[in-house]
Amino acid sequence: MRRFHKLLWMAAVALVAGTLGSCLEDDETATTPQCAILTFEVSDISTTVTTLTQAGNDTTYTRTLDGDDIYFNIDQVNNQIVSVDSLPTWVDLSRVVVTMSSLGTVYCDMGTNGETYYAFTSGSDSIDFSNGPVRFLVQATDGSSQRVYTAQIFKHSQDVDSLYWTEAQGLQLEGKHRTVALDGTLYCFAENGGSPTVTWAEASASGLSWTGPLALEGSDATIDYASVTPWDGALYALDSDGALYRSTSLQRGQMWTKAGSQQLERLLCGDSNYLYGFDGTQIVATADLVNWAACGASDMDCLPASPVQSAFYTATTNSGLEHVVMLGLTGAATDCAAAWYKVSAADADLDQDWNYIELTDDNSYGMPALANLQMFCLKRSLYAFGSPYEYLYRSDDNGVTWHPLTEEVMLPEAVRGTSAPLTAVEANGLIWLLQSGGRVWCGRLIE
Repeated sequence: MRRFHKLLWMAAVALVAGTLGSCLEDDETATTPQCAILTFEVSDISTTVTTLTQAGNDTTYTRTLDGDDIYFNIDQVNNQIVSVDSLPTWVDLSRVVVTMSSLGTVYCDMGTNGETYYAFTSGSDSIDFSNGPVRFLVQATDGSSQRVYTAQIFKHSQDVDSLYWTEAQGLQLEGKHRTVALDGTLYCFAENGGSPTVTWAEASASGLSWTGPLALEGSDATIDYASVTPWDGALYALDSDGALYRSTSLQRGQMWTKAGSQQLERLLCGDSNYLYGFDGTQIVATADLVNWAACGASDMDCLPASPVQSAFYTATTNSGLEHVVMLGLTGAATDCAAAWYKVSAADADLDQDWNYIELTDDNSYGMPALANLQMFCLKRSLYAFGSPYEYLYRSDDNGVTWHPLTEEVMLPEAVRGTSAPLTAVEANGLIWLLQSGGRVWCGRLIE
């Protein structure tokens, strides 16, 4: 890029239309449409990430953030350009290729605090945003006016993130169990030797008061405790005959009533739009418990077996879309768990089928196939762990890659190294861990 020292350039412009300094001080001139940045975009950002292998050795790989998923707001009154969302912590902002349209000629301050500007080539020159805001100067083609914009790309700060745990009120709990959350209430369903029970408590960091355990009632056969899934303001589960049952928030997971005539081999998960199940041949979805439609028929041998872990969250680029991820074990002798992904939308034209996330030579960072696998979502990141409990694994790309967290974001010290059944669920922005034996922990992510 050509370089222009501010003082020399000011002298040249002064011969035509006065000094640049006078233009900067003239509010009326500074807002003239003859010099303005109209659009601001960035290309895909590729980053080399260093992480640990499962053997504890350093390794590197390349991650890419799609530039089409990064949006900017241009404040023409205050001459500021900022990213709408904060980018993931791993993104390297030191070489970002910017594309913009403008009225006038654009120059860029390459970290010189406004002392030196460089001629800028849109869509070609890379800019270092890692040290904070970058200045862009737009000069009118007739040299009569100019504007200085500050542009900044925000990203989350991993260095200050930590997961802080406190032990909460325990409960009567032994053996295998499943914990879910509905409308701010924690529900713990225990196997109880084949006669499932439920206990519940309001998810409050100030204290828990557990009710139960109480036997599950109302079904023709035995409710499968491991299939319980929150959806559309109620809890859903299969009984041992494959019939679908529902328990409302008033029924507290204790009383169950039949919910439609659909028979399922497996209840998978739910999101804001649909409830998903496996009918023995394909994945099916319903929005009303009456009509069920196919939404995936490939790789059915890779579907997670019960209990299935799942999470969904709204896409940053379109509030009408949701990312949905499910994770679990298949029973096959594999090193990694089975992860599935879909885009969910109430609009049928935007809704997509489920897809199995296949491990390839380019992606060997699957979630380890640990026993008693658990997954939860917190601040748009996915976390998973399993027995024997050691690390939390995190995915920032919708379950495609998983990496162990070896500091700050950890399981409670009292849990690490144990293997008794342990479940996890997010409720009210907090993470709740319930372990066989009755101990309970509440986790809060500190930023």
